[in-house]
Amino acid sequence: MKKILIGISMLIALNAFSFTLREFYLSNTVSQEAFDQNANAVNKKIWEEVEKKAKEVNGNLQVKANNDYFKSFLIISKDKNYGLTFDSKTGEKVNLKDLFVKGYADPLNAIIKDRIADLGITDSKFNGISTWFNQEYYLEDFTINILLNNVTSLADKNLSIPIYPFEVRGIIK
Repeated sequence: MKKILIGISMLIALNAFSFTLREFYLSNTVSQEAFDQNANAVNKKIWEEVEKKAKEVNGNLQVKANNDYFKSFLIISKDKNYGLTFDSKTGEKVNLKDLFVKGYADPLNAIIKDRIADLGITDSKFNGISTWFNQEYYLEDFTINILLNNVTSLADKNLSIPIYPFEVRGIIK
């Protein structure tokens, strides 16, 4: 009998919960049209900023990521590479420092130095990422790509160093 009473009270509680959850969902839904208008406004804002930067530096534009979380672009100009990453929902620019906890620079620098050594680059002028100015970078679905400009005598003097999420496990937000 006790088990039956417990079962009945659990059913009543679940029914009450599902009713309040349903009420909450219905009261907080946004029409698809309103959602689309907001998404279009955000995309327009992002695209305007990206186009402005590409024209400003006379660079070639590449879309590197376009998903529900972030939109990321690489602009390659004659002498420098630029990365732009935006929050897909707000359209706000995401700086490299926004991805990491305080004290991220030293561990990230160590990863980058190891990666440069792994590539066999011996003449690197890399002294560390910029924490005072916005470090150039872009995101792809599974990597953070740090852009290092004028750090080597090879080819165009610029490097793109991929960093995988498991490498920054302790310092990523």
